[in-house]
Amino acid sequence: MTVERQDLADLIQELRKLMWGSSKALYTALGKPAWRLLYDVSDEKPETLHAVAEALRATRPDLAGQWEFLATTFESRAAIPVPGVDELLARYVRGEIGDRTVMWVMNWDHHDLFAACAERDLPPIQMGEVDDDEVRPLLELLDEKGKRKQ
Repeated sequence: MTVERQDLADLIQELRKLMWGSSKALYTALGKPAWRLLYDVSDEKPETLHAVAEALRATRPDLAGQWEFLATTFESRAAIPVPGVDELLARYVRGEIGDRTVMWVMNWDHHDLFAACAERDLPPIQMGEVDDDEVRPLLELLDEKGKRKQ
């Protein structure tokens, strides 16, 4: 498993996909305790991620390897860059990351996400490929603001 940008939003997006993709295999391996373990993953603690990998090692070594990769990556949490709000919102509106990823990274709820979009005159929904002549300049401006801060 490799993540292209390797900022916190990319890692959280991969973690969320892996949680979804591993849930059935983890339930098969552990039964009901699997749900608690997946809930605990949201704290992003490496020891929890390693525990999921260990639970999957015998039955799904492919998934276990992906969990180990994320656990190792989160062990160096201080070195993981955190994208700015403008960059996150631009990526969200373009459909590159999900709303829950933005909320997870920023520790927001839906109200905070919608308010941040409204402050920047962005639609509070994902647009995918943006062809709207009104929205495209706003996203380009957010991209520029994000590049200047880095």
